[in-house]
Amino acid sequence: MGGRRRVVVVGLGGVTCGGKTTVARRLLAAYPTATLVCADDYYRPEDWPGYERLPQFGGFRNYDAANAVDYAALTDAVAAATGGARRRGEEAERNGDVLLTSEEKKELDDEKEEGKEQEEGEGEEEEEEKEEGEEQKEEEEKLPPAACLVVVEGILVFNSEPLNRLFHRRYFFTLPHGECARRRGRRRDYDPPCPPGYFDAVVWPLYVSHQEELVRRGVPLCYVDGRRPTDAIVAEMCGDVDAMMAAPEIAVKGCRC
Repeated sequence: MGGRRRVVVVGLGGVTCGGKTTVARRLLAAYPTATLVCADDYYRPEDWPGYERLPQFGGFRNYDAANAVDYAALTDAVAAATGGARRRGEEAERNGDVLLTSEEKKELDDEKEEGKEQEEGEGEEEEEEKEEGEEQKEEEEKLPPAACLVVVEGILVFNSEPLNRLFHRRYFFTLPHGECARRRGRRRDYDPPCPPGYFDAVVWPLYVSHQEELVRRGVPLCYVDGRRPTDAIVAEMCGDVDAMMAAPEIAVKGCRC
């Protein structure tokens, strides 16, 4: 049978300018087989008619609203990155917490079919082959699954329930209002640039309401203080990821970093 593969999926969400992208890149450097999926790559096109237009800002599009991101496409991309049989949050083929690729699933199905044929067969030779197969399977099951990490980054990655169901950890970055406003004011890479007053009128209130909604729903969050040194944040996350990769089963829980 092909090697089993444990897939750990972590989300980095929460406050704007909290350090999510920097931490995501550091995680990729720490885990060479990791994959990064950025929500920013799934914003809807500029001519999409569903954007909320903000009259107080001259009809500026609300890029911080949940519907500004194509979550169906984003969820598909995360599912594809896991290599599993999951699409848009639908139930995956699972062996414990181990996701199987389509090729591995086919191999597993083929083995099951071969096992049935062996059971139906007669003769001493078939019986010996069956015993050898069982011994080999027992040896394979003693081996730990190969592991890989999928990192999903974006301010509202926990907003979509189908996507939210894919995460083993949800790291929610936080900042005080003043520090967040200061960092946001230094950014010059927004395209199109945000109009004056947009942060206080739109960005910050949506961040607060999003967090309140997650708390109300009881979503397990690992809170990350974005003022902490990046090295310390990454070290704690790597310890958490390593523990998930080594554990027989992955427990979804909240925490603080």
